[in-house]
Amino acid sequence: MNIYPATLTARDPLPKDILQLIVSLYKQNKRKELVELLLDLKEYPFPIEHPYASLLRHLNKTVRKQVLLNNPKLIEILSNLLFNLGLDKILSGIQRPPDINRQMGPAFQNWLKGFFSQKHYAIFSKDLSTCPEDKICFLDGRDEEIGCYITRNLGITMENEKFERDLLVRVGNIYVVGEARFLSTPGGSQTRDLDKTITFVEKVMELGREDFIAIALIDGIVWYHRPYVNEILTRKR
Repeated sequence: MNIYPATLTARDPLPKDILQLIVSLYKQNKRKELVELLLDLKEYPFPIEHPYASLLRHLNKTVRKQVLLNNPKLIEILSNLLFNLGLDKILSGIQRPPDINRQMGPAFQNWLKGFFSQKHYAIFSKDLSTCPEDKICFLDGRDEEIGCYITRNLGITMENEKFERDLLVRVGNIYVVGEARFLSTPGGSQTRDLDKTITFVEKVMELGREDFIAIALIDGIVWYHRPYVNEILTRKR
């Protein structure tokens, strides 16, 4: 729980001008304009979880316009749902707290830096090549920075695999890249995440480099769900 606190955080309220515009469009029954406005509010969620809204939000405006022209019923479907909700629920849906699972992405890295920054034997640096022999040196960066450092500074690449991970640390002359995962439920995307993480570790091991290894830091349901436990034990062999 210290690493993955999973706390609910409040979302900033809608800017006053946006709030007034939403109210105005709703009261004037301008359905198409209201849907398009809500799709454009990328800093805020669509009032309800809906696959069509998610799809349209991930398209740039040019592509989205073409998709809506080819599929005119999309606006009708989304607007009907919104107007069935009513104005109050539309506004509360937009301003609902961020999904906790989506906030847990950087949780491990936040904990890592908070915990080890207080230790005399650990340092965070943008350049691990100057790491003192008596220190554990963490790369001061996340995801893309870790991936770029490994390929650019260490000259290590793997076919069809990226090094954008959660941890890069140097201990003596050994570099350790790590992937952290918290799995809350079995099956579906969680199973795919587990498989990808273990596969990544296996591929790094296959490189056969004594100075570069990979680890998986896995927490949650994986240790209580027998098929997952068996999968890990089998892959270890």
